[in-house]
Amino acid sequence: MIGKSNFAYKKKETFNLKQEIFKYTKNWRWFILSIILFVTAAFFYARYNPTVYETTARVRVINQKVNEIELPGNLNSLFEDSKVNLENEVEIIKSYRILEQVSEKLDLNVRYYNVTKVKSEQVWNLPIKVIELDSLMPLPTSGVYIIDILEKGYLITDALKKQWKVPFHNIDIPFNDLPFLLKVDKANFKNLTYKKIKVRFFSIREATLRLLSGIRVERLGKYSEILKLSVRNESSQKSEAILNQIIKQFNEDGVNDRRLIFQRTIDFVDERFEYLTKELDSIENTKKQFKENNNLSDINLDIEHTLSDKSVSNSERVELETQLEVAKILRNTLANKESTKLLPVDVGLGISGINDQIILFNKNILEFRKIKTSAGSNNPIVVNLKKDINNLRNNILASVVAYQRKSQSALKNIKNVDRNNTGFFRAIPKKEKVLREIEREQSIKENLFIFLLQRREEAAINLVITAPTVKVVDYAITNLIPVSEGAKKVYLKAFIAGIVVPFIILYLIFFVDTKIHTREDVLANIETNKVIGEIPYSYDKKLFNGKTDNSSLAEGFRILRTNINYLIKNLPKKESANVLMVTSSKEDEGKTFCAINLAISYAVLNKKVLLIDTNFRNPKIQSHLKTIRDKQEGLSNYLQEDLESYKDLISSFSIGKTILHILTTGLLPSAPAELLSNGKLESLINSVKNEYDYIVLDTSCTSLVTDTLVISETADITLNIIKSDFTNKKDIKLSEELIVSQKLKNVSYVLNGVTPNTLF
Repeated sequence: MIGKSNFAYKKKETFNLKQEIFKYTKNWRWFILSIILFVTAAFFYARYNPTVYETTARVRVINQKVNEIELPGNLNSLFEDSKVNLENEVEIIKSYRILEQVSEKLDLNVRYYNVTKVKSEQVWNLPIKVIELDSLMPLPTSGVYIIDILEKGYLITDALKKQWKVPFHNIDIPFNDLPFLLKVDKANFKNLTYKKIKVRFFSIREATLRLLSGIRVERLGKYSEILKLSVRNESSQKSEAILNQIIKQFNEDGVNDRRLIFQRTIDFVDERFEYLTKELDSIENTKKQFKENNNLSDINLDIEHTLSDKSVSNSERVELETQLEVAKILRNTLANKESTKLLPVDVGLGISGINDQIILFNKNILEFRKIKTSAGSNNPIVVNLKKDINNLRNNILASVVAYQRKSQSALKNIKNVDRNNTGFFRAIPKKEKVLREIEREQSIKENLFIFLLQRREEAAINLVITAPTVKVVDYAITNLIPVSEGAKKVYLKAFIAGIVVPFIILYLIFFVDTKIHTREDVLANIETNKVIGEIPYSYDKKLFNGKTDNSSLAEGFRILRTNINYLIKNLPKKESANVLMVTSSKEDEGKTFCAINLAISYAVLNKKVLLIDTNFRNPKIQSHLKTIRDKQEGLSNYLQEDLESYKDLISSFSIGKTILHILTTGLLPSAPAELLSNGKLESLINSVKNEYDYIVLDTSCTSLVTDTLVISETADITLNIIKSDFTNKKDIKLSEELIVSQKLKNVSYVLNGVTPNTLF
């Protein structure tokens, strides 16, 4: 086996638009077949597929705050954002709960079809309707029934071909084991006579899920508050009914939700009023009891009155204490009976007539002082004056003492009042705190009562005038232009698909294909030599059949022979035979077949040709020629034994009048490479060169063994066989390595097995 070398193989980067187009156009049959298939499929699609229309509706979701009545008092509500979270509303509209209610109200679990010879069309608002037997026996959740409407009655057939022949139209009572009743609108029923209606049943769940998968809700614009609802169906009436019912159901759902909230608000307030009334009564009683226990009417007025009393009391106390001090001074003065001091006049004592007595007392003192000085102390007048002075002193003293007692008693009372007032003021913060707590709780309850009363009125008004959840911009309307593709468009797409699909398939095949198919493939993958021949594929391995053979195979080898002759002319001239070596990169590429036919092509020119089989690994010449030698001797015998003559080893093969000489391998040796390297093969070829015009060597493949390289020096021209649709592009790399390293000389490529009409 040839070892790895450092040959840097480069694939030629060539692009030929004409060749690329030809690669596809030569497979035109596949394109025609594909177009026919797709157009046929388009015909049946356009014929049997229903026409689908799109129905749309547009609504504006209204903010709930906008619809609510609010009593005045909260100005913040004027500035609140009125935007609606449309994403939430979209999810609510598409919720299973809403769509399930729509399915139940529109009976979407039952579908009706008008059956014709061509196709079945879904219809809506038929004058015939299936209804359940009773509340305990609902409609089937699956199954298909065909109703043939006769002039008198029906012929009903289920999917299992079970039939019910009903002699009347309106089935309002159970008929045999028919799982439903039929209600008929007699006014419009005549139009259905002799028609065929298909009824298909679903479960409510399946119908809802089908509706959920078909409904689309989207926002119109980034800043828009309008939602677009759309659904596609072959029955525009059904689509419009579905969308209008969805809008109605969504609106009712929102209104009911808000009514529940308002009613719950009213119920809550009514319940709370009962407790608030009791709590307010309890607080009032607590406040009353507290005021009674603390002698309070109004704490502010009580404080004001007490402060006034305290001010008066302080004034009286100051005055009394002043009077007592004056009285004390007078008493101390009057207590000394021998004293002749004058008493102060108008001292402000509150003793009636005391001032006159003091004036009289002072007058007698003055008179006493005068007379005593002139008349002496024993003068009767002096004695009488002294007696009068003592009487006056005793009277004044008695009055002062009595006044002191009275004043001290009054002062004591005033002090008691002051003491009481001081306790009152000391207890005021505590009483005020308790009273404020009571009044605060009372105020909270009263405010809560008023607030709840206000909310109750708001809820009662909103309950009565609950506004819609949505503003309908457009009710459901169906576009007259179907969304399903028209026949022309379907045919156009089918035609394009018929071209594109095989093109893609071929492109992928070409892309992953690594085989050699054409001469251009060979040229694109070689760097050193050229292709000198293309041999057509032989289905029966037919050989060149002489001069009269005009087959494409014969012409292929004639062209190859001519091209080889041009190569020989470029070689140095010599009188001996030309040696042509035929090899290939791997087995089964047709090198033996080419070697035999090439030898025959020269033989028909009356040239002496010797075909030598040097492929000791897998000799095939005898099997191709279908000959059996009497003797098994051949080339191996000559190379192994010291034979004097090789002529006995050569056999003849006749093709008509053409004679081809052949030297087969003989017995297969155990070491072919060593046998071919002993030099006797070169000696043999040199010996026969003078006897033959051409010597053709059939060799082993170059990728597995080294046999071919051993004898390559004996060849004038080397033909490397490449088989179309068989040889891999990477196999050419080995041949190129051998050529670059000059292990093979004068190499030319021959493309074998070419099929002009091949797919590739």
